[in-house]
Amino acid sequence: MSALVVLPIVSSRFGADGWSALGVGQAVGALAGVAIALAWPIVGAQLTAVSTRKDEQIEIARSSFSSRFGVLVVIAPVAVLISMMIVPNYQISAGMYSVFFAANGLTFSWYYAGSEQPFLLLRNEAIPRLIGYLAGAGIIIAGGALWCFSACMVAVSIVIIILNVSSTVGISHVRTILPNREDFKVVRRQSFGGISRTIGALGMYSGAVVVGIANPAVLPLYTATDQLQRAVVNLGSAGPQALAGWAGRRSRSQFTLVVAVRNAWAISFAMALLLICGWVLAGNLVLTLLFSGKVELTLLELFCSGICFAVICSSQSVALLCMVPLKLQRVVYLASAVCAVLSVIGALFGAVFWDYIGAVSGLSSGFVVLLIWYSVVIFLSIRSVRREGAKT
Repeated sequence: MSALVVLPIVSSRFGADGWSALGVGQAVGALAGVAIALAWPIVGAQLTAVSTRKDEQIEIARSSFSSRFGVLVVIAPVAVLISMMIVPNYQISAGMYSVFFAANGLTFSWYYAGSEQPFLLLRNEAIPRLIGYLAGAGIIIAGGALWCFSACMVAVSIVIIILNVSSTVGISHVRTILPNREDFKVVRRQSFGGISRTIGALGMYSGAVVVGIANPAVLPLYTATDQLQRAVVNLGSAGPQALAGWAGRRSRSQFTLVVAVRNAWAISFAMALLLICGWVLAGNLVLTLLFSGKVELTLLELFCSGICFAVICSSQSVALLCMVPLKLQRVVYLASAVCAVLSVIGALFGAVFWDYIGAVSGLSSGFVVLLIWYSVVIFLSIRSVRREGAKT
C-alpha cells in the first residue's frame, strides 16, 4: 500500500508516461520477485510454524535467503532489460524500479507469520518501505528526476535485506548466507514449485506487459488500476499470511482441519464480494485522488476491474488457507500455472478487441477458472477426510 503514497505526486509531475513507466517496472519486477521467492511463500510459513527449535528456524531462514539470493543475481538484470524495452519514456526509472520489486522476492513475511512475529514484519519491511516512499516523494517535490525516486527505492531494498538477515539468521551467522552447494540443491528441489508459481503469477503481473505490446494506447489507464490492484492484493494477502501458522496447527486434527478449511473458504468469498462492492462505489474517488483527476472509469469498467481485484485476492487466500493445509500444494502449482496461461491469452485478445474492459475481463477469466478448480478439489478432499475419520 505504501506505493500509493507517491502516485499523486508522480501523476501531477510526470503525467501518464511517468506512472506508466513505474507501473511497468512494478509489474515486471513483481513477476521477477515471484520467481526469486521460489516456493518459500507457499511452504515456508508452515515449515516455520511446526519447527519447535530455534536452531531449526534459523536454518530455514538461512537456507531460504541463500537460495533466493542466488536466483536474484540471475533474474534481476533480465527484469531491468524487459522493463526498459516496454516503456516509451523514463526507461531508466522503470528498470531501477523493477529491481526494487524483484528484491521483494527476498521477503521474510512468511517467516514472521509462521514464527508469530508480526512486529518484525512491520519494523523490517513495512516501515522502511513507507519511509522510502516518503523520501522518494520528497525528492520529486524538490525537483528531482524520476530515476532519483527509483534509486531511493533500490536503497530501501538493501536496508530491508540487512534488517531481515540480522533479525532471522543473526549477526553471528551472517557468513553463512552466501549460496553454497546445499542451497543450489534447495533451488532444484523447489524449482517445480517456483516455476509453477512464476507461471501462475503471469496472470497477476504480466498484464501491463501484454497490454503494452497489444494495445499501447490503453497502457496508461491499465497501469493506473493495475498498481492499485497490486496494492489491494498485497494488503489482502497480509490476512492469509498472518493466519497461515494458525491453519498449519489446525491441520493436525482431522475435525479441526475440515472446520478451518470450510471457514477459510467462506470468508475468502465473502471478502471478495465486499471488495467488488467497495470498488464500484469508491473506485473513481480513489483514482481521482491518486492520479490528479486524470483517470476515470465507467460503471462497467469499475465492475470488471473490481471482479479482477476480487478473484485474484480470493485465489491467493484459498490457496494458502485451504489448499496448503489439505497438502494440495502440487494441485496449486498445476492449477495456477494452467489458469495463468488462460489469463494471459484472455488479456491479450481482450486488449486487442475490447480495450481496457477486454484486458481486465480476459485477465479475470483465468482466475475465475482457478477458483472453481480449487473449490471442486477442496470439496472432494473434505469429503475424503470425513470418510477416513468415520472409518477410524
